[in-house]
Parts: sequence; C-alpha cells; structure tokens
Amino acid sequence: EDALTDTPVRERGQWTGDMMASGIENIAVLFGEMSLPMRSIIQAYEMRNPEGLVPSQYPGHIDVIPMYSLMWITGSLRYYEITGDDATIRYIYPGFLQTVDAFMKRLSKKGVLKIKGTMDFIDWGYHHIFKGLEDSDNEINITLNIYLIGTLEILIKYDLKFADEKTKNVHANYITRLKNIMNSYFYNKNSLIKKYEYTDKTYETEGFNSNVTALYLGLIEDKNKRNVIDYIKKFILGSYPANPNATMMDDPNTSYDDTITPYYAHFTMAALIENGEIDFVLDQYKTFWGWMLDQGMTTAAEVFDVRWSHCHAWSACPAWQLSRYVLGIRPENGRIIFRPFACKLQKADGYFPDAGVHVEYNRKKNISEYILTH
Repeated sequence: EDALTDTPVRERGQWTGDMMASGIENIAVLFGEMSLPMRSIIQAYEMRNPEGLVPSQYPGHIDVIPMYSLMWITGSLRYYEITGDDATIRYIYPGFLQTVDAFMKRLSKKGVLKIKGTMDFIDWGYHHIFKGLEDSDNEINITLNIYLIGTLEILIKYDLKFADEKTKNVHANYITRLKNIMNSYFYNKNSLIKKYEYTDKTYETEGFNSNVTALYLGLIEDKNKRNVIDYIKKFILGSYPANPNATMMDDPNTSYDDTITPYYAHFTMAALIENGEIDFVLDQYKTFWGWMLDQGMTTAAEVFDVRWSHCHAWSACPAWQLSRYVLGIRPENGRIIFRPFACKLQKADGYFPDAGVHVEYNRKKNISEYILTH
C-alpha cells in the first residue's frame, strides 16, 4: 500500500483524520516505518485550498473538514516528535500558520464560527453530518474551538524553531482570546462543556466529544477534572455495547447523544489514562473491542454496529495505547521516554520498532517489574 486508507470496501480514501490521529501512532508502534505518514503529510500540504486549509481526503478530493485541518497540524507535529524530521516540518510550517489564521478570521464574541462550504464533522453521531451545510451560520462548534486552542498550544512550542518570535506572540494572543471565550461561554451550569453555542442564543446541553477533547488537550482546570472524568465514564458505560439496551449507530446521517465510536476512543481512552483511569480503560477495551471479537471479526469495525465497515484503521487505538501506556516507551524530540502507567495487568511484552527497544513487564504482589532490552 502507498497510503493509509480508511477501509478496503468503500471509497478506499486516504482521510486526513484517519492518518493524523491513530494512524501515525499505530504505524510508529507496529512498524516504525514513518515514510507513509511523511508522504501523507506533504500531500495534504500541497493540496491545501486558497485559504490554506488541507483537504479531508486526498489525492483528488478537495472537500475540507475543519477539524481534520487542525489535526493535520497536531498529527504532523507528533510525527516530528517521533522522527525528528526537521526538513518536512520546515517545508510545511507556513501551512500551519495559514490554517490557524483562517480559523481566527472567523472569530466572534462567542468563538470561531463555522467555515461555510465545509463538512462540520467531529465524529459519527455528533451531528447531522450531511445536513451540516444547511445549519445556522450562527452556530459555534465548541469541540472544534477547543481543538483549535489545543492546536495553538502545541504549535507555539515550535514557533521559535520553525518561524519567529513575532509568530509566537501572535499565537499567544490567539490562545488568550480563545481561552477567555472558553471560560465565559463554553461551560454550562453543571460545570461541563457544552456541545454547541450560538451567537444569538444559549445552548446548555453538555457534549461528550467536547469534554473528552478538552480533557485530552489538558484544558480542564484541576478543580473540575473529577467532574468531567466522571461524566465521560458514565457516558461510556451508558453506550452500546457496555449497555446492551443503548442506541446502536445505524445511520451516519443521524445525530446521537448516547453513542461512542472506536475513532474517538483515540482521544477518549488516552485522556482517561493520562488522568489516572487506566484500569477503567482496560475494562472498556475488553467490553468494546471484545464485542468485535464476539461478532467474529478479525479486523476493527468502523463503529460498534455490524452494519458498517468491518475493517477500519481508525478503530485500532488499543494497539498504540497499550504499547505506549502499559509498556511505557515513547520517542519524543530525539529522546526515548520511559513512562509506563501502573495498571492491573499481570504481564505484557512488546518490541518498539520506532525506538529499537523491547520491554517485558511483569506484576507480582503489587510490584511492577520492567526489563528493557535495546
């Protein structure tokens, strides 16, 4: 293959979000050969639209999903952390700057407005996706706004290296303005983050994806983390197949308020693990991905419903998360970080081709032992 495609049975497209989220992480831990992500990153850059936004699927497809345009930035910088590939990032960095400026041009009092003519996709079930172009121009997608803040906080770490101090100051100003908006308008009376906001009215219902995204990006204040974590865990346990009576996601054209997807588990499970919930996450792997095995699947399903694709790369987040968090090896800016998360698993082992390290883990009588071999 010369591209990471979403499924072999449908459009067989190289989607930006598929590569820039779990794609890069899984390719790194499973194969360690990062030329495929590099090719994808550069292709996206060279196909951006006049505003600088990269396409949602490429080559040959010019539609834009704003969330994926931001994920192209964060995914590319994660690629840089793993590989140290200065040349590629220096080449595409102007595209990063164009992208965030395109969003900030649409900043209103309550957040960045929708980008007309684009698909407002965050996750399956999040929205009436294929009716998205008809929705109110006054709508503010809070998850997208939160991801923009997180993207800027990652980007600003590299501005001096790949741009200049003036650019860093501009991005610092963007972050301050967006965080002020977040604190003023994004929370409801339950101290949870809303799903949407509008310029001409107030929306009070909290959103699963918005709270997950804020926790994942480190944007939840310590005093409110427990509240957000408990909400996320309760939501997961109430969704199918953890709750066999819950709604099944049978139609991409439908909006659901009680479902989760394997795709957004990339963010969800990582956020929970980073906040002390690794044993809860291990249980969910057994429940949700165990459900796939119970259906007779040997590849990962697109959603937790048998009526969709049964082979989807974006659904394989347990592979990289078990590797990075249980065994603990993480390449980061030219260093190999060893940072395992203590858990209830009794044993595990694996080889990291991106780091050239084998890790064997055993747990006996509450004592964890790690043997690393280079």
